Amino acid sequence: MDNKIEMNTGSLTHTELKAVMNNLPCELTFQDGDDKLQFYTQDEEPIFTRTPEILGTDVRDCHSEKSHPAINEMVENFKSGKFDRAEHVMTHKGKLVYILYLAVRDEDGNYLGLLEYVQDITKFKSYKKMMKKLEYS
Repeated sequence: MDNKIEMNTGSLTHTELKAVMNNLPCELTFQDGDDKLQFYTQDEEPIFTRTPEILGTDVRDCHSEKSHPAINEMVENFKSGKFDRAEHVMTHKGKLVYILYLAVRDEDGNYLGLLEYVQDITKFKSYKKMMKKLEYS
C-alpha cells in the first residue's frame, strides 16, 4: 500500500514523492545531525557523481582534505544556529554551478542536518532578458 506522507502544505504518496525527487532539475544531498550522508538525488547529467557507497559515511570523506576546514566551519555555524544558509557559485567541469547549503531544523529549531542543493546554471548566463514565452525541451 502506498500511504500518504503528510507535510505542512499537503501530502504525497511514497511513489509520488520518489518521482518528484527524481525529476528535480538539481542535485540534493542530505547529511544528518551526525554529519553522515543519508540521501541524495542524481540529475540526468550529474555535476557531482555520487554512488550508494557514500550513504552512511561522514561528509568529509567525500571531499578533499583541503576543503575540511570550510566544511567544519559551515557545519558548526549551522549546528550552533549562527547561520542557516550558505551559498556560492563555482565552475566545475566547464559548468557554472550554484551551490546552496541549508540547515534543516525541526519545528522547535533543533538541528537535524544539512541539505545541499546543486544546480548547473550555465544556461542562465546567456539570458539577456526575461523570457516571455515558455520554452519546452
